Amino acid sequence: MKRLCVLLSLLNGANMLAQTLSVATYPSYVMAHHGYMSNIESHGIGFELNYFKQKSALLEKYYPQLDVGHKINYINMGKPDLTGSAFAYIPNLNYRSKSNKLGQVVFQIGLGIAYVSQKFDPFENKENLAISSHMNVAFQTNIGWQSPLGLKVFGGLSHYSNGAFHAPNLGINILNLGIAQNILKRKVEIKPENDTFSQNKSWYIFGFMASKEASIERQERFYIYGMGLEKKWARKKPKRYWRTGLDINMDGQHGSYNNQNQTSYLPTKIDESIESGLRLGHLWQMGRLEGFADLGFYITSPSSLKKSYYQKIGLNYHLSGAIFIRTDLVSHVFAADYFSLGVGYAL
Repeated sequence: MKRLCVLLSLLNGANMLAQTLSVATYPSYVMAHHGYMSNIESHGIGFELNYFKQKSALLEKYYPQLDVGHKINYINMGKPDLTGSAFAYIPNLNYRSKSNKLGQVVFQIGLGIAYVSQKFDPFENKENLAISSHMNVAFQTNIGWQSPLGLKVFGGLSHYSNGAFHAPNLGINILNLGIAQNILKRKVEIKPENDTFSQNKSWYIFGFMASKEASIERQERFYIYGMGLEKKWARKKPKRYWRTGLDINMDGQHGSYNNQNQTSYLPTKIDESIESGLRLGHLWQMGRLEGFADLGFYITSPSSLKKSYYQKIGLNYHLSGAIFIRTDLVSHVFAADYFSLGVGYAL
């Protein structure tokens, strides 16, 4: 009788996680989000392969309508000598609404790395002001309708940027409209997982460093060093928290901005480079991995270089319950300031 119950539970999908392979194609349009970038506008086409699954028992427990995907895609941007093509690997999250007889809404968002074949070069490709490095961060999002048979119609946006690591970095924005089809689906048994990483930790302290390039003309590289303190507050939902944070950074670009007539780069004084800010946001916890999205406001700044507010999105990965590594992107609306790498300790 016991064996029969186990067999029936397997047949019914109890204690099982779904894994799916999907293929997609989409006509694309490269947009010019600045008037002096109109030369990059073009029509192209993209293809992708996405393997996604209910990643773990923890995701199934706390986010039953969320799948984690690993996507490989290719986009031909329509101008082989100017912008070329992009090849990307993008981990992604897929949120599925409740389904009905006609299907369900599926929202996807992902962040990964991309190789862009054509970049800015002052001698060979000076008309490309969008991208100045082959390796870039790739952001992609789309929303669509998926039928019960696994056919999905969607529209979305792709974005490539190096996070101001090299200038120019206006970025490439691509509109996509396409179709996808699930071609393989299977179920695997759920494996138990540790659900206690940082669960009882409410204070985080961390340090980081970053690097960026300000402009083509001055060819200066600036380094950013910083530290922060964060506090997790009451859960909004299971494994989802409100949080607040304090940032104190030393950004060398402030001193250069205040002395624009200097002809050579000089290290800035500490009192000319320190900025601080307060932020509020959410943290999502999934075992060792945590994602966060915050909105902050500068409370001190030595120059008018930046806007009064900033956004910070990123990931923490816990090596243990206390020690974690982190990466994040700081931006001002659609303008990237810098990517950072850091390490922290949860108290």
